[in-house]
Amino acid sequence: MKKEDIEKESEKLMEEAGEAIQESEDKKDTKRMLIMVAAIIGIFLIVFFSFKMFYPRDEIITIDDLHKKNIEGEPTENNYMYNGYSFVYADGMWYTQVQRENKLWDIPLHFGPRDLENITLFGYINKTFDEADMYITFDPTGEELKFEALGSAELSLNMVKGLGVVPIASCDRNETDDKTKQIELDKACKGRPIVTCDDTDKAVVYLKQEEPAQIEMKGNCVVIQGKGWDLIRATDKFILIWYGIIRP
Repeated sequence: MKKEDIEKESEKLMEEAGEAIQESEDKKDTKRMLIMVAAIIGIFLIVFFSFKMFYPRDEIITIDDLHKKNIEGEPTENNYMYNGYSFVYADGMWYTQVQRENKLWDIPLHFGPRDLENITLFGYINKTFDEADMYITFDPTGEELKFEALGSAELSLNMVKGLGVVPIASCDRNETDDKTKQIELDKACKGRPIVTCDDTDKAVVYLKQEEPAQIEMKGNCVVIQGKGWDLIRATDKFILIWYGIIRP
């Protein structure tokens, strides 16, 4: 029986109880009234407790609730502490919280830190990353551009929300010898600046579809690379390194 049917049946039974009482009063049939009322109340109680059993009140669990349980010491494969930060899995995403300007921000990622331990990190970056505008660039002639787009979106969201940095979307080229790809390139890079790691006056994050999955920091440029979902894993590790959650 559906929830709506149970509620309607309960209301119907209560109405019948009232009618039975009225009818019994009219006929002065006290015994019949008591029997009918007792039977109807019994049926109502059965329906009521069946409803409570099969349709318990929904409990709304928020991301904050999950973090609270995690911090209080109830870790599972879908929630754990990592270097003092709580990570919880909900709605297909991993969430942690970072503090900026006296406010906690929920940070969404496709992968938790335990999923990123085999992503290798090389090199170091210079002060350009603290002083210059941030550019996110990629090769618009590559295959499976959806992963560059996803990595760029995840990186941009975290830069804006958790770090207060507004990145500039760019491309690493605007020309190609392939006429078909040139049309796609013109659409993808229209109005965007052309930026590469050779632009030493800019802070550059270069998303690169190439194996193996790794992060290479070279002066003013960070090359985040990987094929398919490995590119997203490498991107998430870079984000967590930047937050200071994963230590280089």
